[in-house]
Amino acid sequence: MQYFWIILTVCYFVETINGEFSRTPKLNFIMKKLDNLARDFQDLHSKYESLEAENVNIKRELATDKRKRLLESSLKEGSQSTVGFYARRKQSGLIGLQQTIEFEHIHENHGNGYDSSHGHFTAPVSGLYAFSTTIYSGSAKSIDCEIVKNGQNLGSLHAPAPGYSSSTLNVVIYLNVGDMVWVRHTGSTPQELNANDYSTFSGFLISI
Repeated sequence: MQYFWIILTVCYFVETINGEFSRTPKLNFIMKKLDNLARDFQDLHSKYESLEAENVNIKRELATDKRKRLLESSLKEGSQSTVGFYARRKQSGLIGLQQTIEFEHIHENHGNGYDSSHGHFTAPVSGLYAFSTTIYSGSAKSIDCEIVKNGQNLGSLHAPAPGYSSSTLNVVIYLNVGDMVWVRHTGSTPQELNANDYSTFSGFLISI
């Protein structure tokens, strides 16, 4: 009997709750503490993730504010950070499906956002932009084109047959730094583009 009480004493842990003694199995007591620690850890982890997300947002906002201040300062000073371009297409000919139309004759390119070798405008600063393109059809057929942002359609136009007809498309879209806008052909078969500086592409920053 004495040995029984010794074993019982070893296997039980005396916990004081509100000044009273209660016998709790030692293993259950340990598991309870581990559960409490796990919940505390989960709470801390959740708070850490929230703080990390908040920190990322704050950094993004600070970076955006910095770009805005720099651009506003540049705009006030009339420096080359002003964003706007105007280009015309010189070469006529057939345009294939999904082919990007390069407007190689550049008149203005403030901010260096437009790349005539690829026909893409890349936003140097986040903000609201306006874009316009005018497309002339060839001598006999119509031509279909669109303005895209990062490959996604923003609007389409149709310059009708029998040819030497034009159509203009205007879009206003918000761009983040690095977003790309360009003009491409959408006809199901090759179509003739009448260029000779009649087909144009332009865009400019409205506000940041």
